[in-house]
Amino acid sequence: MRSEQGITPDSAIVAVLLPVCGRLEEARQLGMTLRGFAIRGGFETDLYVSNGLVDMYCKCGDTLEAHWIFSNMVHNDAVSWSTLIAGYAQNCNYC
Repeated sequence: MRSEQGITPDSAIVAVLLPVCGRLEEARQLGMTLRGFAIRGGFETDLYVSNGLVDMYCKCGDTLEAHWIFSNMVHNDAVSWSTLIAGYAQNCNYC
């Protein structure tokens, strides 16, 4: 986007792309790169970006990192809780 159109992705674009990274095999590294971009862009505390990160890490099987992000969110909503609970269930992490 930046190189071809000169458009800088915002938090909405990052929030949409993160769950996609979780659905793609071997895309965890891309998700981590997007997380770094969000931090450098100053929107890592955005609720939608945080929810996307939790979703991405759960889909990649890293519920510890998903929980860390969830625990450090300024605000948790029903989507945040549901995403983390679903991630635990999908990874057979019931305790």
